[in-house]
Amino acid sequence: MKIAVAVLSCCFAFVGSAQETQKWVFGSGINFIDNSPTTNNEFLKTNNWNTIPFISSFSVDRKLENNIAIGANLSMNQYEAANLQNGSSISRVLTYFVINANAKYTFDQHIVDVKWFDASVLAGAGLGWLEGENNQFLNTGLTLDFWLSSTIGMRLQTVGKFSMDNDQLFNNHIQHTAEFIFKF
Repeated sequence: MKIAVAVLSCCFAFVGSAQETQKWVFGSGINFIDNSPTTNNEFLKTNNWNTIPFISSFSVDRKLENNIAIGANLSMNQYEAANLQNGSSISRVLTYFVINANAKYTFDQHIVDVKWFDASVLAGAGLGWLEGENNQFLNTGLTLDFWLSSTIGMRLQTVGKFSMDNDQLFNNHIQHTAEFIFKF
């Protein structure tokens, strides 16, 4: 019993101190995979985007300095057979999992300094699986955080994922994410 009380006390102390400094941001939401071929110049045409109708993205960020943060996120999705994937058709739905580690630089204070908005550029790396095939990615993207209160917000993010192995279906693609975020 004493151990349980000690563990709970440590957890509450950690959460209490984290809320004062607000260095952690946790998020969950949905993601969309744009696997359109680059040769067709069909970027951002939503008719071939892949998504699943439930929470499919989880993220955590840790603020290191005033404008710099590191983070990780996990995404799951599926490649739909009805959609074109890299310009060709697939015969069945394929399951998609990706884990990423990214660094972010918040730059909005150079443009407009308001408390309800944060804009960041990100760069990092990811590892993904598509029905038994794996691939590594270099990531670059843009994150827009809209704060509804001092601790609750909405995140819109677009990340270009550049594959290390382009000889497979699971190669370069764009991932868009919409998440509810919570700052601690």
